Amino acid sequence: MASRENKKSSSRSRKKTGSVNKNHKTQLDSTGNGDTVNSYTVDDLDNKNLKDLSLDELRDYLAARESREGGNVSGRFTSSNAIVKARHLSRWNTDKEIDPMSVCETLRDRTIMIVGGTGFLGRIMLYMVLKHVPDIKRIYLLVRPTHGSSGEARVQREILKSPVFTETAGDAQYFIDVFDSKVKVVEGDASRENLGIDSDTLKLLREEVEVVLNTAGNVEFNPPLDLSLNANAVATRAVLDFVESTKCKKYVHISTCYVADRSIHRERSPEKIVAQRILTSSGNEIVIDPEREIADAQATIADLKQLYENPRKHDEYREQAVRELHRIGRDDASDRLVEKTAKNLRTMALRERLIKEGKERAERLNRPNVYTYTKTLAELLVKSRGDRIDYTIVRPSIVETSVRYPFTGWNEGIQGSAPLMFLVYKGHRMLPSLADRADQPNAILDFIPVDEVAAGTILAMTALLRGEQSEIYQLAAGPQPSPITPGSLLNIFQIKLRERLNAEPPGLVRFLKRNLQAYPVTRRTFQRFSSPRTLKWLQRARTRLETLDTSRLPPAGANLVGRLETGIEKFYQLSMFKNRIFQEFMPFINEGYPTFENHNAIGLWERLSTEEREQFHFNPFDFDYTEYLADIHIEAVFEWIFPVLEKRLNAINKIGGDRSRKDESDSRLLGTLQTVFAPSDLEFRDRLHILRRATVERMRKRASRPARKDQGESAVTKTGTNTDDFPYIESHLRRFAGQNVADMGELSDDLLEQLARHFELITGMRLTVEALREFRTPSRLRKQLTRWQSDYERTRQRGPFGLQLSPDGAQLPAWFANPTRDFLYQLQMWFYRSVLDVRLAGTENIPLNNQNVIVVANHSSHLDYGLVWYSLGDYGRDMGILAARDYFFDRFIKSTFFGNLLNLVPIERGENAGYAESLKHAFAYLKRGGPLLIFPEGTRSHDGKIKPFRHGLGYLVEKSGADVLPIRLSNTHQALPKGKTVIRSTRVGVRFGELIPYESLKEETRGLSPTRTYHTISNRLHDAVVALPPV
Repeated sequence: MASRENKKSSSRSRKKTGSVNKNHKTQLDSTGNGDTVNSYTVDDLDNKNLKDLSLDELRDYLAARESREGGNVSGRFTSSNAIVKARHLSRWNTDKEIDPMSVCETLRDRTIMIVGGTGFLGRIMLYMVLKHVPDIKRIYLLVRPTHGSSGEARVQREILKSPVFTETAGDAQYFIDVFDSKVKVVEGDASRENLGIDSDTLKLLREEVEVVLNTAGNVEFNPPLDLSLNANAVATRAVLDFVESTKCKKYVHISTCYVADRSIHRERSPEKIVAQRILTSSGNEIVIDPEREIADAQATIADLKQLYENPRKHDEYREQAVRELHRIGRDDASDRLVEKTAKNLRTMALRERLIKEGKERAERLNRPNVYTYTKTLAELLVKSRGDRIDYTIVRPSIVETSVRYPFTGWNEGIQGSAPLMFLVYKGHRMLPSLADRADQPNAILDFIPVDEVAAGTILAMTALLRGEQSEIYQLAAGPQPSPITPGSLLNIFQIKLRERLNAEPPGLVRFLKRNLQAYPVTRRTFQRFSSPRTLKWLQRARTRLETLDTSRLPPAGANLVGRLETGIEKFYQLSMFKNRIFQEFMPFINEGYPTFENHNAIGLWERLSTEEREQFHFNPFDFDYTEYLADIHIEAVFEWIFPVLEKRLNAINKIGGDRSRKDESDSRLLGTLQTVFAPSDLEFRDRLHILRRATVERMRKRASRPARKDQGESAVTKTGTNTDDFPYIESHLRRFAGQNVADMGELSDDLLEQLARHFELITGMRLTVEALREFRTPSRLRKQLTRWQSDYERTRQRGPFGLQLSPDGAQLPAWFANPTRDFLYQLQMWFYRSVLDVRLAGTENIPLNNQNVIVVANHSSHLDYGLVWYSLGDYGRDMGILAARDYFFDRFIKSTFFGNLLNLVPIERGENAGYAESLKHAFAYLKRGGPLLIFPEGTRSHDGKIKPFRHGLGYLVEKSGADVLPIRLSNTHQALPKGKTVIRSTRVGVRFGELIPYESLKEETRGLSPTRTYHTISNRLHDAVVALPPV
């Protein structure tokens, strides 16, 4: 039972229950459980709110009304004004005495402890308590230190700097002050004995804490069994042990509505604790002993780990490691490298086996995934302590965007419906949401706003402190008059998507997105014509390419096969990614769950005062879900979630050629999209920032020089056990396969420099920061380094047909170069004039009579070069464009083309070359008459935002004495973002600022050191560009 005082409070509440009016008949339920059953006529119900009716009761009422209106006396109801018996209609009872409840009064001078409160739900709860209950005595927050961050640092980063606290108008400073005075951070770990808390703090908590709220857990659908079991079941047991040791022994457990047993509750899930007696998937009835189930699972986990550690398995994976190294051409691998590779392979295989074991155990207990399986065990553990502690269990459904707090439209992480909508947004066309049989109802998606969940949890905790709690509170949408189905969600989303597309400039992409709509299909159709079938085709193509012998092909053929292999791998990863998402979501969007009753929490809310009803609102029937999705949730998903998912998808795109990922990438990649239910919040781990491609020639030229005499050649000579460097890199990167990745533009120069030093220790080559920014995937890095090691001397000066070609290019004769240059210029001008919609502003600032000018512009797209050229008109006809040598002049064809036909001026990017060496070609061009265009950010911005300018710009301006023309380019990132090849929008803008004379810059920097002068000029020009408003 939920509470030692629960029976008494229930008895008291029954004594206060009265009837609606004198015409209503009251009788006891035949089960004898004491619940009242009120009898209502159809006329009574016609004027009442029907939202609290259960499905059976609603059917009775509708059938009675139909009988009355149709005059049918032979049907189920023979009376023209039939009596409908219904429970749970206390909200209609205007004469009923309601025992009032106050959250603020109950929590005044109380001390509570929250386990796992740094995430999505926990932050909203902290916000509401701190905002509305300033008289609370103390909140202890158990926080696990991770990855070198202390608990205090995590709280500062993940709570106080969250938009929950920083974007609430006028409240930011208040929350900082009240947080410091009311919240105490306790470092610990819920999965460890005594929660990992030191003895002195533990003693203090046992005396002071009056209620423990546990939101911790692993919300991934199908992680390895040991991870989910430890986080959701073993950790719950540890928290329960701590609660038993406290003075007050009160506990609030966060579970999920989806522990419901669909074999028992097919249409409606009551607010009852999960049953210990269940039907297995084979039809047998068993009684679950949670302690025995956990012990058995732990024993199986131990057996599997021992199995994968035995010598026979070791020999198997060692042989597999040799084959893997042979596949990448490393037959000479050292024994140390073979052992490391074998260990990685064994770890991946064990992980997959633990995932399989967890799925099998979940299926045996009729649970759709490992998450609901371990949450079921956690609920039963709580129930088993009912004679020793007071508890209540809170079950959220699918937690989504906020309605009121901290502000309307707040969402975070990757929650609920967002992955499905994002796949549709990116072009997926089939949603497997239709039942295979016509007589099967469509699934219902039970969405509940996160602030409603936070309020409902606070209400449950309040009731627990008052000794008036129910055992279960299901925080769900409940029996809505018009429930949301996957099909209705799809329709609403596509309507909102079309509205957004209407605001975009016309073009092919907009036309396709508007007219190629997604649609619901059956599971069978989905499997035959969508991601599962595509995945099979790509798997066959992938296998054939993997076994193809390219050693006999010429360089051009091998290169073509490599590109084809990379492209197929990219689509394979994307298809596998989508397919796994739908596999994991299938029980919820196709098979469906029963409707979740939610009367208990609504009953608590009705006991509040008018003011507290607004502050701690929980009543999902107070708003229209269609309007909520259209006006709040979908808008929030576009603003908060899609940018995050876009980065995740870009990360998968970059995985392309990493062939060694095939055994683990699907499950780990999906881990970033599995936060559907919210008993706690997914913590994103450290991300592997994928490198971009660097050219062989630049890597060779950038080999570092020793800084000290004792760092001579031995520092970069491959000796000892580190000779097998590149396969080591591959096996090292494989460990991170499937983890979240981000664009290299997000890394600081310091981090990239550390990464460069790391590769120098392994390979003996010194990679520059700029070179690392050009890589895209670990496979490209590995392949590039391997190719340099094995083929460089043979291929570095050869063209596609084996001809000896210089990477510096050739000087084309004037009779060919001049007319070709004119033709390309006119072609570009036509493109920007006729294809793009170019908006110009400030053209009067172009210094037509001054050629000694450096043109400075922001850079986020390949359209930027030609756009500046076009916008300057005749003034820019002979303008030079400063371009990175390592990108535009690294091969014979590129050097010949860009050097002769497009006025590109090479610049050396790298710390090994000083300013004077890097910019020598720029000085030469300015001396010949200029003007010269430079993009001082160094590379294209990945998000369209203007990045800091490189200080080499200040050196160039100071040494050349040239004036500066600032330009602000707008919308080019939206038109052709970094990494894309198809134009998405045609509207772009250019705004010219006022010319900045060199004399004014010289005056501003008078008296400064040379280094400080360069920095000041660069920052001054950066501010000038940023200050220009976009067109």
